[in-house]
Amino acid sequence: MEGDDDILKQIDSIERDEEIIRQADEFPTNSILSNPFQPRLVFNEDGLRELAHSIEKQGLLSPIILKQASEDQYYVIAGERRLKAVKDILNKPFIKGIVINATDIQMQDIALIENIHRENLNPLEEGRAYEKILNDRSFTQEQLSQHLGKSRSYIANTVRMLKLPYSIQQMVLHNQVSMGHVKPLITIDDEKVILGIAERIMREKLSVRQVEDIVRGHGLQKYRHKKLKSNKSIEVLEIENFIRAKLQTKIDIGNNKIQIKYKNNNDLNRILELLGFLID
Repeated sequence: MEGDDDILKQIDSIERDEEIIRQADEFPTNSILSNPFQPRLVFNEDGLRELAHSIEKQGLLSPIILKQASEDQYYVIAGERRLKAVKDILNKPFIKGIVINATDIQMQDIALIENIHRENLNPLEEGRAYEKILNDRSFTQEQLSQHLGKSRSYIANTVRMLKLPYSIQQMVLHNQVSMGHVKPLITIDDEKVILGIAERIMREKLSVRQVEDIVRGHGLQKYRHKKLKSNKSIEVLEIENFIRAKLQTKIDIGNNKIQIKYKNNNDLNRILELLGFLID
């Protein structure tokens, strides 16, 4: 992370140094490409218009940060919202920018950190960014938490949001339902039930507490149904429920063994970390 810290300090210094800002070059907006590691999937139009209005009235207070992509093209490392406001809304052909050297890993970190700390990244977009880093760099969630200065539980809970059905994720991305509303739905295995509750959230304008009560009622009903069908003792079923709630995965106890299901290697690492087995 030391190299990332250095380049973040460099960017912060550039954006605060009035002399550097005055000396920033003008770049054609159509020569600037999006950061390929940009985690943001949806740019809020109202927010971009407010930013464009501010830039039109006060000017661009900080130049965007660029990386050379080819002889006449650049990647935007920091400031993509500013670029969109200038290019797409104000229709200006040029924007002030400064070119720096940065590795792909640094570009990925900067894009994530800028969005999280400056621009209120949607939790689903944040989860996808975390998952990409976990896959690209073969990090465990513990390693990623140390890398970004976030708690492991925060990383795990954010990535877990990606287990929601695609249609629910789209509802969240487009602000049709809040993350608080859909977070309890992660504990439900049946996609039809999840979609049904999501429709009720929108139709009946349910509160987060009401959604939690519905999910809790569904879990109790499912537990009772399973109890009637199963030859397992009440104690075993209660233990299964307890472990399932802790590990957020399917559990089966029987024949003197405990089976813990996982979806992929990242999910396996998440479970191992919860159990206290850290994989370096």
